[in-house]
Amino acid sequence: MIRAIVAVLVGVAAGFVAEGLVETIGHALFPPPPGLDIADPEQLARYLPGLPLGSQLFLVLSWAAGSFLGGWVAAAIAPSARSGAAIAVGLVMLAVGGWGIFNASYPYWMAALGLLLPVPLAWAAGRLTYQAISRGKNSAIRSS
Repeated sequence: MIRAIVAVLVGVAAGFVAEGLVETIGHALFPPPPGLDIADPEQLARYLPGLPLGSQLFLVLSWAAGSFLGGWVAAAIAPSARSGAAIAVGLVMLAVGGWGIFNASYPYWMAALGLLLPVPLAWAAGRLTYQAISRGKNSAIRSS
């Protein structure tokens, strides 16, 4: 049980790091206008409707990457609770992302993807982790 809790916490942390890294790449490729303070809700609300498509895609990609990597890490750390740990990470990412989506003026398609993707992607990562680990064990058995 404690291992599963730690797995979720580490998975969420890894997810936030992945999300931040992808967002940083997106900001480097599609820099916001000079002087924009993204911490200021009023400035952000004025900026988001005119956000370039590349920036929009990188934001959605960052949300997806965070959920997927976080789910993967959690599932790898908690082998006895793979799916549950991965889904828990997806739910945390959904809650945090949902809060951000409802407090900003993202285009509808971005909001929809931001709310629909986190849990399935984290779950899929948990499944893929299981398959990768199972495949690794099977190849180790065959080589013996």
